[in-house]
Amino acid sequence: MTALAAPTPSPIYQQHAIEKRAASIQDIASVGYATTNGGTTGGKGGKTVKVSTLKDLAAAVKGDDAAIVLITGPIKGSGDNVKVGSNKSVIGQNSKAVLENFTITVKGVKNVILRNFAVKKVVGGDAIAIQKAQNVWVDHLDLSSDRDHSKDYYDGLLDITHAADFVTVTNTFLHDHWKASLIGHSDSNGAEDKGHLTVTYAYNHLKNLNSRGPSFRFGTGHFFNNYYDSVSDGVNTRQGAQLLVQNNVFVNSKKALYSTDAGYAVESGNEFGGAKNEAKEGKMAKAPYAVSNLLAAEKVKDAIALTDLENNVPDLKSSLRPLQFVSAREIEVGHGRKAIVIFVPVPLLQGWHKAQQRLTRELEKKFSDRHVLIVASRRILPRPKRSNRSRTSQTQKRPQSRTLTAVHDAILSDLVYPVEIVGKRLRTKEDGSKVLKVVLDEKERGGVDYRLDTYSEVYKRLTGKGVNFEFPQAATEY
Repeated sequence: MTALAAPTPSPIYQQHAIEKRAASIQDIASVGYATTNGGTTGGKGGKTVKVSTLKDLAAAVKGDDAAIVLITGPIKGSGDNVKVGSNKSVIGQNSKAVLENFTITVKGVKNVILRNFAVKKVVGGDAIAIQKAQNVWVDHLDLSSDRDHSKDYYDGLLDITHAADFVTVTNTFLHDHWKASLIGHSDSNGAEDKGHLTVTYAYNHLKNLNSRGPSFRFGTGHFFNNYYDSVSDGVNTRQGAQLLVQNNVFVNSKKALYSTDAGYAVESGNEFGGAKNEAKEGKMAKAPYAVSNLLAAEKVKDAIALTDLENNVPDLKSSLRPLQFVSAREIEVGHGRKAIVIFVPVPLLQGWHKAQQRLTRELEKKFSDRHVLIVASRRILPRPKRSNRSRTSQTQKRPQSRTLTAVHDAILSDLVYPVEIVGKRLRTKEDGSKVLKVVLDEKERGGVDYRLDTYSEVYKRLTGKGVNFEFPQAATEY
């Protein structure tokens, strides 16, 4: 093993992988179509305004001057329509930013960012309506209604229509709704929509939806690393739409990817569950922008789970927001069981440790058959080369922390954290193979016994070396 892993870190506030954070109200779009056509900067550089009422929100988002509008608390309407002007960032300051029963409309404007707030139960309109607008980034929104009413009681959660262009939707939770998202609103609107409706959907979680995940007409779309959970009808490509659909996961879907009215798609790397690809073969083989972090489908669920915890477990939100992870990996640990190993940057390990016990407990509730472990991503450096001028001088020095022994010791400590290691001994077996015996703090006996086999197997998979974990009474040779 020369290294654990060293890809670019992926933000938790993502998740599964957007831009380097800590989050800032000055953030700009860094994924998808919103990065094209000059990019999407929203209100960056403009004044910052805090609002807590519907009236103040409507006033703050008017006009085309750059502004960052921070929503500081819940706001309730009665079917109102708040129209956002150009060059605006509308951002929820915290989890209290919940908008109820009014529409946020981005119409005929450009350069808008909507982030970090919830919109729920909008009667008489969409939750978010984007029409004839350019360069819009929708990120970390929570959009929902309910399915207690009839399917036509609410309109859409997120509708992108009337030739809107250069739109990216990331890290957004669309859930508990009948007809979720339209891209292109009518079969008869081709004269306006053809050549437009360029949209990216990435790292989103769609759950408990009947249809329109989304329904996509006429335009060009890129869908990657989205997680569909109990979405009856997923991506519907229609009316000549050309889609690139990559590395998404569908669970409990009747129709995952399909086409009506001559829509097309190129798909790769998706997990369709019990469904299948029913779309006609398309021509969009490549996105017109770089994709810096395309997760394999098997990693999507784990990354979405971390984002969901940040969004839905308030006491974890502040701990997780500044953190990043490098990758998440499932490892077979025997007897049909798996462990999820989250690799994190070394400088952020202490921050992960602060949240680790609560975080792993919540994740293991989601993945009832898996243990969750957090390991820092460390690189082992080779032995330095000796200089030709001297047998003793060296051209470079290798930090002690980057030796193979140091990295393997650090992995042991990471795997068992917060349990303390109180002893180690390398034993040679009769067949000549070696196994490391690690003694854990006696006071943890009974609390982590059920995890010891997982620790051993994960260590072996990461290092190629065997290890047995024990408690003092069982290790009398110490």
